[in-house]
Amino acid sequence: EIGGYRLSVEDTDSTKMCGTSEDGEIFNCDWVKQIKHSLDDKSIANVVTDTYEGHHFGPVTSVERNPSNPNIILTAGDWTAKIWQLGVSHPLLTTPYRHGIITSARWSPTRPGVFFLTTSEGKIEVWDLLFRSYEPALIQNYVSHPLTCMEFKPPSRGRHKYTVQFL
Repeated sequence: EIGGYRLSVEDTDSTKMCGTSEDGEIFNCDWVKQIKHSLDDKSIANVVTDTYEGHHFGPVTSVERNPSNPNIILTAGDWTAKIWQLGVSHPLLTTPYRHGIITSARWSPTRPGVFFLTTSEGKIEVWDLLFRSYEPALIQNYVSHPLTCMEFKPPSRGRHKYTVQFL
């Protein structure tokens, strides 16, 4: 059994999704596999195609597919963020451990190698993998209390820029 925590559905194929558990597990699902099996067998095992266990120590607070390559996944939990490729059992990149907990992670909607992290210390980190992969390109102290989530607001009609909203 898996105690679910976060879920990310692929934009181009709504039958595929990635999920996380409260125990630090990451899993990839494909609902089409469930339909192909007998209707008598309702087991979740027919849906989960890949699992990655023990890579985060506690709940995984964010899971998101890269908008340019849906086989690349960004996760955040405990004191690290990790980048995964589906089908590979270990992360491609792990950020260094830190004092504060990472509370959310999001890919840039316009630049495939850039992602953003928020922390329990109220900081925003911008990582640009084409610039450097061992440390953030920018750290901004935003507020003195935790930032719990971050979303990019798509451009409205007539506007061509994304805006960022922090909570």
